[in-house]
Amino acid sequence: MYGTSHNGRICSTGVDFRGISMNSKFYTSFVVDTEDSEPERQFTGVVELRGHGEDPPDADEIGRLLARKLNLDANQVRVLTWSRLH
Repeated sequence: MYGTSHNGRICSTGVDFRGISMNSKFYTSFVVDTEDSEPERQFTGVVELRGHGEDPPDADEIGRLLARKLNLDANQVRVLTWSRLH
């Protein structure tokens, strides 16, 4: 995912679903809450799920995937918006 935080910094994160049929792109906004992120850091951007099927994952699943990719606990990532791009 490539996007910008609320303070304009560039972030890049990849999320990979292997073994499923097609790629899908989603616009997302999420908040990272860690001890060293005072206040919370908000990020927005496009996330591409490689090999994703027709049914989009729910926000909780996306939060867990982003947290894992960012080496965070799942409760440290909160998804605000998540919608498929056409």
